Amino acid sequence: MRVISIDGGATKTLAVLYDTLKEEVLGIGVAGPSNFFSVSTETAMDNINKAMKMALSNINEYEIIMGLAGFGDSERANSIGLNISKSISHGHKFFIENDGVFAYRLANLFNDGAIFAPGTGSIGIYQKNGGIKRIGGWGWFAGDEGSASWIARRALTIAEEQYDKLIDGDSLVKLTEEYYKNEFRQAINNLEIEHPKRRVALMAPGVSKLAYSGDSIAVNIINEAADYDARILNVMSKFFDHEIPVALVGGTVLAGDMLKNGVIKNTILKNISFFYGYHVAVGGLILYMNKNNINFDYKLRDKIIKDIDDKINEIDHRILYENLGVDFI
Repeated sequence: MRVISIDGGATKTLAVLYDTLKEEVLGIGVAGPSNFFSVSTETAMDNINKAMKMALSNINEYEIIMGLAGFGDSERANSIGLNISKSISHGHKFFIENDGVFAYRLANLFNDGAIFAPGTGSIGIYQKNGGIKRIGGWGWFAGDEGSASWIARRALTIAEEQYDKLIDGDSLVKLTEEYYKNEFRQAINNLEIEHPKRRVALMAPGVSKLAYSGDSIAVNIINEAADYDARILNVMSKFFDHEIPVALVGGTVLAGDMLKNGVIKNTILKNISFFYGYHVAVGGLILYMNKNNINFDYKLRDKIIKDIDDKINEIDHRILYENLGVDFI
């Protein structure tokens, strides 16, 4: 059976076409955002269709499993999610689930444990005695700590202090002007008017790059994000009376060893797994296989992840930069 798993996020949409009989990833598709809380339903459907078309090539027989933010949270969200799924399914059988559940299944399959997912936004998810619960996920106005949008907003706040000479340096001012291709004050004014969460979040890789160049302020921002990631994982682990598997799943993991080592340093946990945000669609494949009584385990999951890592690097790097904020994996 061929199934296409779609992870629709606030920054990107990623589609993975998988053959359950051959245990092989057949195609990958990447497009813009399809989180219907961040963009219109028309834009969401357009980006889902683009990602699907790229992944499917000329294959016509398949089923669909889709992970969308907000689905399962309210009747309105469920209605929007179902309408989107019906519109893009083109008569093919489909299933829909919350994208956070995709992320959890990717990391821990159906076992109890915990994950923190710092992507465009952030949320913690843990499973105890088979039941899924959430922590955090308050949105980017007052929350989303540790996420890409938080990293970028923190950098913008400090850039303003650099601009006003409250602190030394101008590295973040220059990063802001380079990224937004505008004079600093005008760039900030545009952000105040537009509040473009996705565009803000995609500045985070630039902050990471600056940190790796040795900029102490950027290093501090990445360390702050790592500290929050560790704290929320620590808190969720205390909900259990035994050791559990934990993982960090999201786009900020692309920040690399600086973030990973910071999380490991600040956590009380012995073992932490790390997964990139574009791996989340694997959780959809695991859900699909479980629904259809197809055998799977961690070894198969890891093989699928490796196949995706190999195939994503075959995609035009301009597309990767536009939708993931990086032009290499």
